[in-house]
Amino acid sequence: MEQRILHILDIASIENFNYKVYEKKINFSKILRDKIAIYEDSMNDKNIMLQIDFPDEIYLLADKKLLEKAVENILQNAVKYSPERERIKIDMFQKNM
Repeated sequence: MEQRILHILDIASIENFNYKVYEKKINFSKILRDKIAIYEDSMNDKNIMLQIDFPDEIYLLADKKLLEKAVENILQNAVKYSPERERIKIDMFQKNM
């Protein structure tokens, strides 16, 4: 319950532009793997097949907290709104600039 309240307060802070963005170099692949692990049971319950294709390390300059919330929201919606026996596919690559 406490986590949910903190989450709501974070969202309110972001929406009111009171949130200070802390950008740093983070491994997005690790964040994605960690968040996928949270939803494995839910995917198994609905017989959802997860197909992933991304390297072990893709680094971004981003706010870790905001990025984690965004990824978790996308995964949560993908599982929640996918019918049973659906496939969720996540592909990611790093483009050299």
